Amino acid sequence: MKTIHILFLLLLSTTVSLSQATKEQNVKQLISLYGDLYEEAKEKKNKYSNKPCYKNAGKIELTVDEILPSKEFTSELMDFMIGELVPPDIYYDIELGLYASKMDKALAALGDSDSFLAFVFNYTGLSHSDHSKNDIRDLRSYYNSMNRIKTSSHLSSFIYELTKGTCKYSYYYFIERLKSKLPSVKYEIEINVNKSCKCFKDNNEESVDFETVVYKGFISGRVGSNSFTFSSVTDPEKELFSLNCCKAKKPEQISSEPVAQVELPEQYIGGTAGVGFEQDFDETSICLGVEYGYKFAQSEKGTGFYVGGEAALSTTNFMDFSNTMVHVGPQVQSWCPITPSKEVHWVNEIEGAYVLGSKENNGFKDDINGFNIGLNTGVNIALSDSWAVGIEIPIVSYQNLTFESKNNGTELKVDDTIVFLNKNNPATISIRYNLDR
Repeated sequence: MKTIHILFLLLLSTTVSLSQATKEQNVKQLISLYGDLYEEAKEKKNKYSNKPCYKNAGKIELTVDEILPSKEFTSELMDFMIGELVPPDIYYDIELGLYASKMDKALAALGDSDSFLAFVFNYTGLSHSDHSKNDIRDLRSYYNSMNRIKTSSHLSSFIYELTKGTCKYSYYYFIERLKSKLPSVKYEIEINVNKSCKCFKDNNEESVDFETVVYKGFISGRVGSNSFTFSSVTDPEKELFSLNCCKAKKPEQISSEPVAQVELPEQYIGGTAGVGFEQDFDETSICLGVEYGYKFAQSEKGTGFYVGGEAALSTTNFMDFSNTMVHVGPQVQSWCPITPSKEVHWVNEIEGAYVLGSKENNGFKDDINGFNIGLNTGVNIALSDSWAVGIEIPIVSYQNLTFESKNNGTELKVDDTIVFLNKNNPATISIRYNLDR
């Protein structure tokens, strides 16, 4: 367990005359609010839905009684709060007038004062010079402590531990005082729960290894003379803050160490370069481009499905012949893992593109426009969590192009089906970057 770190006066308070029964009632109320937060919190959207153990995550198997802060801790917190707001003893009695207590008058004086000197007069009825040095010291300390309540600060508790079944829980309570205007104060309260479970040989990647769940909500309070009140919890939410899954293990695996698996990117960008040949490899085409992919689905076996687009510039040169074309269009891919570590994926792609360009052959020039549809295959190899290299080989493509002569204005339409690799159907290599990192 860690030592409690109390960095400031946090919650509402009362006077020394607060009865034991009233104090116990307030302690119970504060504990009950933590219970309401735990039971009423609504699931918040998180980034772990693509993990194989996600459907088993967020299942904190602690009862409300087990998750609540202890009376001892909450009582100590209340004592601390009370002590900070108790007015100092000075050598004469403060005239209360219409106020029920010194605290009520101090709160009113603080609200009506723009300086310490004004506070002293509004609270005591005497000017600064009419007080002894000791009284001024105590009054200044009290004035500063009350002003601190109006600023933001926080408090955390011990870390508690509990084992249930094969899982170990560690949890603590956190409260942050938001910037407030006395006598009203607003707080954000949290319960942070860490759950660590044992991964056995018969566990698979759908089992949870470790997760952190944070319960968060808001409460408001009002300082009073003989008691204080809390509001109900507002905007309670439950967030899966971190998640690690157990690693799948094969029975025949000799090593006892699990195989680390590479996760598919949610989205990626890449740069592509390709080359194609014809005329006994004398006629060469070169292609440069950029691509983007977004994963819109993933199967239970780990195959990812991506939708995206590509823009590419290709050029061909052979003796007096030159050809330049721009391809822009969508693409749909499937990434199927083919290694246990999921570092290598078999990639199949359907792509379409609008084509625009020009051709020159022995002084004759044509403008080109049209479209093409293609089916490609290849692999994607992860180099790290952030970078990967892809290789793409064309299988078949269909082109529908119109050539308009700049010399005489005639048009020629060409339909062409291309199988495998040539100058119009180049193989490409891609360098891809994972945008999740």
